[in-house]
This record gives sequence, structure tokens and C-alpha cells, in this order.
Amino acid sequence: MKRISMVFIVSIVLTVVAGLLLVHRAHRIKEAAMPGVLSIAMSADYPPFSFFDAAQAPAGFDIDVIKEVAKKLNKEFVVHNVPFELLLSKVNNGDYMLAIGGITATKQRREKALFSNPYYEHDTLVILMPVQSNKITTIRDLSGKRIAVVTGSTAAEYLKNISDIIVVLVPSIQDCVLALKAGDSDAALLTAQTVKPLLTQYGALNFALFPIVDAEESYAIAIDPAYTVLQREINNALGELVESGVINTLKLKWGLQ
Repeated sequence: MKRISMVFIVSIVLTVVAGLLLVHRAHRIKEAAMPGVLSIAMSADYPPFSFFDAAQAPAGFDIDVIKEVAKKLNKEFVVHNVPFELLLSKVNNGDYMLAIGGITATKQRREKALFSNPYYEHDTLVILMPVQSNKITTIRDLSGKRIAVVTGSTAAEYLKNISDIIVVLVPSIQDCVLALKAGDSDAALLTAQTVKPLLTQYGALNFALFPIVDAEESYAIAIDPAYTVLQREINNALGELVESGVINTLKLKWGLQ
């Protein structure tokens, strides 16, 4: 009898706790209004989109875009460096209002956050290999090979659908190249725009690039689900920036095609 009572009590407690959590989340969503200062999470290892410059200040195409958006909204903002694989969970938990840094709004990610309209599109996935590697035509030519990808990236998700590939998960795009140079991987899967700074840093003549024609990314701002009004305001701001040519000017500034 005591055991049944204890189970009943525990069940009641868990139900109450779950209810409180739901009420808290619902209350947060209901009460959330346009914030005075935008708290923004970024992954600072995605040049030319988001990184720290020589003065350790946030820089990159995504940073410039969010600056222009903040101006349109008449808001201040604060940027926090967060590992890429944690960006969406941090936004979903309400730790930060926004997240940037080469984020593609996949179906799975839309379950955790709201997203703005894309502000950069058609960044093709590319395979990076040592220059002496055999030429390939498709990613399936790498059957049995080790491919380095960033944890939590859409490139990692893409490889889940490719059989007979050995996935090597690393923290950043820089680590993809380091794994390649150290012989810990046979290839790396990156995007055409993020690989450019790496080729400059490590020598373009040392590598071969093979684009994947049926795979590309489009980048958007991830938004805490509590801020639906903010989502609309950001989309309006982005629309104005596209129409006025500001986005294209920023693309030219950062060498984006």
C-alpha cells in the first residue's frame, strides 16, 4: 500500500513539475515583446560570415547584416561566442534572442527556432581534398573514406544519407583542414564560401575542390520562438536592405558571389 502511495505521489509531483514548465514557457511566449537590446549568439569560427578580427571584435558578413538590421530596428545588440552545435538549443532555451553564423533553416532546426527570410543563398557544398588525390565526380566516389565535417552542420546531416562514408566530426571548419593535413581524414565537406579563407591561409595549390551540385545552403537569422513580433520586424528590415542594395554591397565587401 505504501509503495502504491509513493508511486502515486511521485506521479503527481512529476505532473505538477511538467505543468509548471509548460506554464513558464507559455508565459514567456505570451509576455515576450520587442526587446531593448538584442542578445545574439554567433559561432566565431565561420569566416567570412562570423569571426573575431585582429582586435578580437566580432566581424564578418553576418555581423554586418545584423548591424544593419539592428539599425533598422533602432536597437542595440550584444554578441556572444557560442559553439556552432549549441546555437539553436541556446536560442530555443531563451538564453539568446538571435543566432547567426552561416545557419541554414532546415526542417529539423525549425523545430527549435523561428527563422528570418534568407539573407544569403546558394552557398554550394564542396569536397576539399589534398591536391594529389584522385579526381572524383560525386561524393559516392569517396566510399570507405573518412570525411571531416563540423558537428551539427548541415554538411554532417548531408553525410548521414550517404552509405559507406566514415564521418569525422570536428568542432570547426578550421579543424576540418587540420584533420586533413594531419592525415586524420581523407577529405572535408565544407561550403564554397567558407573554404575560401582556408585556401588563402593554407595555400590553394595544396588542395583540390569538388563541388556537390545538388547540395547548397541558404543562411538566415535564428530567432527565439518567443519573439514572433521580432521575426516580422527582422524580415521587414531584411527586405528593405535587399531592396536598397545594402545586402549586395556587403556581399561585395566580403567577396561573396
